[in-house]
Amino acid sequence: MNLKSLLLTTSLGAILSMGANASGDVKHYADPLRKIFIENPKQLPDYAYQNQLRKKSYWTQFVSESGNWTAMFNESNGLPRLAIGKPLAVAGSSAKAVADNFLNNNLSNFNIPISALEYQSEATSSKYRYVNYKQFYQGIELLFSKVQVKMTMDFRVMQFGLGCHPNINISTQPALSESAAVQFATNGVAGITGISVNPDIKILPIPVYRNYNYRLVYEVTVSNLDVQGIPGKYYTLIDANNGEVLYRTNQVHHVAANTDVNVTGTLHLTHPYDPATLEPLKNMKVVEGGTTYFTDNTGFLGLTNTAATTATMSLEGQWVRVRTNNVTPSWTVNLTPGVNAVNIDGNTDIKQRTTYNAIVTVHDYMKTKYPAFTGLDFALTANVDVAGSCNAFYDGSSVNFFAAGGGCNATSLVADVCYHEYGHGINDKFYQSVGAVFQNGAMGEGYADLWALGITTSPILGIGFFNNDPNGFVRRYDIDKKVYPQDLVGEVHADGEIIAGAFWDTHLNLGNLQQMMDLFKETFYAGISDADGTEGTLFPLILNETLTVDDNDGDLTNGTPNYCAITSGFAIHGITTSALSGIDHNEVLMSAPLAPVTINAVVQSLGAGSTVQGIIVHQTPDLSHSSLLQIPEEPTIREPSPLNQTEQLSNII
Repeated sequence: MNLKSLLLTTSLGAILSMGANASGDVKHYADPLRKIFIENPKQLPDYAYQNQLRKKSYWTQFVSESGNWTAMFNESNGLPRLAIGKPLAVAGSSAKAVADNFLNNNLSNFNIPISALEYQSEATSSKYRYVNYKQFYQGIELLFSKVQVKMTMDFRVMQFGLGCHPNINISTQPALSESAAVQFATNGVAGITGISVNPDIKILPIPVYRNYNYRLVYEVTVSNLDVQGIPGKYYTLIDANNGEVLYRTNQVHHVAANTDVNVTGTLHLTHPYDPATLEPLKNMKVVEGGTTYFTDNTGFLGLTNTAATTATMSLEGQWVRVRTNNVTPSWTVNLTPGVNAVNIDGNTDIKQRTTYNAIVTVHDYMKTKYPAFTGLDFALTANVDVAGSCNAFYDGSSVNFFAAGGGCNATSLVADVCYHEYGHGINDKFYQSVGAVFQNGAMGEGYADLWALGITTSPILGIGFFNNDPNGFVRRYDIDKKVYPQDLVGEVHADGEIIAGAFWDTHLNLGNLQQMMDLFKETFYAGISDADGTEGTLFPLILNETLTVDDNDGDLTNGTPNYCAITSGFAIHGITTSALSGIDHNEVLMSAPLAPVTINAVVQSLGAGSTVQGIIVHQTPDLSHSSLLQIPEEPTIREPSPLNQTEQLSNII
């Protein structure tokens, strides 16, 4: 299967999935303080304009020199947002040298502002090397700018993205002072607890129709407590000339005779509706004779003492420190030579013990995916019984779980809520480790869910959240599948279900959850993220990155081992690489079961001239089944053949 047929398959899969997955009736809280600068977050690619850009001389010359490459273009700057193709040998003895040479030589006709780019970071996954640049204008950083060159481990370039701005003309002198910017940033925000402002002015590129509007901005962070006691940390961009709030997003994310010691505690492994069980307390801190020890994975600690001794224990370990009202439970125990069975139930409560065990569990799971990553190898604070109800959050330095009330159990009692909140920490700290910033709220929530689902292996998250319904849940991924763009509602938890659902359905297609999670975790090395409201361009980038992770030869033009499983899983949720394909077609949003549907498609050039002769796509009536999209046969490709020819494509639902 070649690149043309792969891209067409993905595009057609999206048509089928969109009609089959109506959104549910779940209501989501819309944060009244949130504001984005993207005018239409649900905007789909303008395929006609994509094809115009594909015919630009700088692109056609690059393709003629480089071979089988294709691109999804940024319609505001006219440059490839994502370009992929056969790996190219480029001179250079290091990843940075190769990337520099590629930008300067291979892309010399792209009008890239090379002198304005500043090298930021490199990241290396098990398969690829990533080199990242940020753009500056007269010494001022352009927010959300990113140029990335991706290459195989032997330094062959196989992908790049040009999130840069060739033609900027803006005054760099602000009309407002920092104090005035703070005043605008705090207007309408209740319960303010802290304010900080970055003295370095930034430039915000705002995409408009086939162009950018550049605004000089202050970065102001406003911390607050809302009426329910839920903390907020609002990253705010203020127009430095007129005080307009251009962007505001919440960065707080709302889950011989030695002395042998065996430490146990009663806790909930899953949620409060499952009976509590006696479990070993792993990695728990024990101080004896001025020396600090930690129990092993079975809750065991072997001391060399041959006489009676005392030890201080606390609900703290290598990976978590549990606190209630800012106090970590601590106590003294008497130990004698031989076996000492230490049950901590009398010194702690079940909420504290459940949280401790859950955080250790998710940390250990994370280490199976990132054994060399040390960004979370410390005792993260976990606050239990935080004032308020029905919520939990990660704030960059701790995870926090609310007390019972408001119709909800204490969120510390729900293990996968703990996994989810720690998942935000994984997102945050791992991106920092590769020189990136995890910015998009929908990605953050969806990715945090995936860390939880990877452990529970269940499509249902948050059973036990409600105190009046043992079957109630927070989110689930086996029904009411969320689809882009119609189910994008501008609330990060709801929108995160789109990308998390795409990975979940990919796992169903693969038949192996951990295989999917291994693909998922490798995508982090690319540092993909952007402002809230850009999900329509972010989600396809994530799909492409997942395919490159799955690839086994650094060349996407000849397919990947699990291409159909991945693309059909994402297509169920409206996420495709159709902008790369140069295909324009009529949309079929609904159809009767098992009734044939005719799709008219115009196939544009993807290199050598070709059109699609026909494809049959089957869809099972059972919408919850993993084979929602099955592609039993490859499209027939005619080469060469005329371009821009309309073809009749049939599918059976």
